[in-house]
Amino acid sequence: MGNPARHIVRSLQLAETLAKLADDGMADSPDEGCLALFGLVLDSSHRIRRQAEQEREAHRMQGRWVE
Repeated sequence: MGNPARHIVRSLQLAETLAKLADDGMADSPDEGCLALFGLVLDSSHRIRRQAEQEREAHRMQGRWVE
């Protein structure tokens, strides 16, 4: 079995990238459709981050966290 920690870290990085995209997109949105899209992107980034943080903590508690 590989090291799942690297995938969790990458998920956290992806969530950060998505949040930045959403912020930038909302700032430049010309209409409500775009705002809705970037709102969805932002919500998704929060969900990804929350789940990845939970998994990271679970792995740490089990002594399986190796970066």
